[in-house]
Amino acid sequence: MRGLASSYKILSKSDLWSLLLLQNDIYREGLNLERVITIVTERTNEIVGADGAVIELIEKDELVYRAVAGVAGNTLGLRLKVSSSLSGIAIEQGEILVCDDSEIDPRVNLEACRKEGLRSMIVAPISP
Repeated sequence: MRGLASSYKILSKSDLWSLLLLQNDIYREGLNLERVITIVTERTNEIVGADGAVIELIEKDELVYRAVAGVAGNTLGLRLKVSSSLSGIAIEQGEILVCDDSEIDPRVNLEACRKEGLRSMIVAPISP
């Protein structure tokens, strides 16, 4: 997680409560993966105050948008090659990556970013 230490904030009591409620909701959904990732995407978007959030799952050599929230709402099902996206790099390196401006960051899929109006992002690989 290089370069991110300075951007971490101490969570407020409200943030911690939101995370606790999120964990409770996840627990209630049990093994319903589709509902769990939908809840996580929607609530993460709210908790961190982002404009949009996405959970991508790996399918062969592609990352597929399986849960979306906020401005990313119309991207459900979008497919990107793992090898041509910032998310793919984050997975490969096993670390959180930040893109401050997709127009000048060579790691992103510029075509997809432009199509969705995306200029900045944080990607975090999640593994079991």
